[in-house]
Amino acid sequence: MGFAGQFRFARAVVTTLVASVKVLATAATGPFSREMASGHFWRWTDSLCRLGGVDLRVEGKERLDPTRGWLFMSNHRSYWDIPAIGTALAPIPLRMVAKRELFRVPLWGPAMLKAEILPIDRSDRQTAIRDLDAVAAKLQSGLSVWISPEGGRSRDGNLRRFKKGGFMLALKTGTPIVPVGVAGTERIAPVDRLVVHVGGVVAVVVGEPVDVTSFAGSDEGRDRLMAQVRMAMLGLVARAEEIVAREERGAP
Repeated sequence: MGFAGQFRFARAVVTTLVASVKVLATAATGPFSREMASGHFWRWTDSLCRLGGVDLRVEGKERLDPTRGWLFMSNHRSYWDIPAIGTALAPIPLRMVAKRELFRVPLWGPAMLKAEILPIDRSDRQTAIRDLDAVAAKLQSGLSVWISPEGGRSRDGNLRRFKKGGFMLALKTGTPIVPVGVAGTERIAPVDRLVVHVGGVVAVVVGEPVDVTSFAGSDEGRDRLMAQVRMAMLGLVARAEEIVAREERGAP
């Protein structure tokens, strides 16, 4: 089981590198539109879901207008959250925010930039502010963006303390926040292990969009927004866990 899981992880790396080459090759041959980038992104997320044998369940997506930009925030338990969320939310043109150091990886880094994946530097405040300004411009252009308000993966499955950057971004741009709950990914790609297990139900539950305009203008408003999104996310995660448990025991 250990070797098989490590082999699948290696396949995931190769799949990502191949997808990166395809992005760069396509971009080198002519204009590279947002629609083309979205197609590459969805094919990559779908490939990783199939590699992990993800049995995906999606709830609540129908409430969203796919033609406008949203700021998605979810709990973060696994590397497989992004493939699951990207596949679940298609055809919404979604991108993610990723650690700036990942953009130094050959092929992958340049491909992410071409595909409008957005870097964020968590080690330097001034650079992080500039990075958030770049994300704000993408949101204002109509692109939807996923952010982990926890700032990284949870090692025990519990929701970690939220960071302020994503909420400041939403308030600056007036972009509605869509809270999302994810469950099941942690068993496919556990934290701190370079393995990919096959099979299992993954649930992605999309909540009601939160209009941020009434929270603007003060730190107190920002803190209330963070508290509201956190409460919504806790409920959505519980619902996602309920779906996974129900499906795995075969209940109707």
